[in-house]
Amino acid sequence: MALWRSATAGGRRRCRTNGIVGTGNANGPAIVMMIDHSTSSHNAAGFSVIADGPKTTIRLGGSSIAGNINGVGVSNGGVLQSYGTNQINGNSNDGIAALTPIGMH
Repeated sequence: MALWRSATAGGRRRCRTNGIVGTGNANGPAIVMMIDHSTSSHNAAGFSVIADGPKTTIRLGGSSIAGNINGVGVSNGGVLQSYGTNQINGNSNDGIAALTPIGMH
């Protein structure tokens, strides 16, 4: 499991494609990421956070996703889970329908 905590993607340096990406394929290992108390903003294209691939899971909590072309998304069977503690708004397309809610324990 990878942990992305208290970090910023985008911001002063614009990403030309996606911001935070978890990507894998059916033949590779499972990709599991935790994004905690982080910001992904002002990415010029692509997605701010995207889970791509059938064995890819990203968990998102306490983070801000704003000012991007696309907020959050999934593709090719990826899963993007949210603890419901995020601020996702101000994107051209927030993408919140891509989120799978999970509970905090």
